Amino acid sequence: MCYCEKCHKHRGDKEVYPRGIPPTKYVLPLGWARFSLRILKHKLYSLANDWHVAFHGTLVENVMPILDAGMLLCPEDVILGGDALSQRPGHFDEHRKPSSDFDTLQIFVSPSIKYVESRAYASPIQ
Repeated sequence: MCYCEKCHKHRGDKEVYPRGIPPTKYVLPLGWARFSLRILKHKLYSLANDWHVAFHGTLVENVMPILDAGMLLCPEDVILGGDALSQRPGHFDEHRKPSSDFDTLQIFVSPSIKYVESRAYASPIQ
């Protein structure tokens, strides 16, 4: 879904909605496009409707490999075609991490678009 200023205004959306159980504030990712991942129908499917929204920032060239894999990918995961995803400057790495035992090769998500829109995770494109 497109959340550019024009589309947002055309839909007449509010900027904040309650989501999840218990309800918490969900701020629309204004200025961005959202690609939602669908949970396959199984016993956890109904629970997914109760989950809170989480954002995952990535580069545009990573969107298709993520969709092809059907899941979010970690840095260094090998995608179709044989390439490995790399970590961006500013992302946690072996030289920059909160503690010595912190695993930097994991999936990072946030309830706020403001965190994942950082240059360490995403780059805006037109």
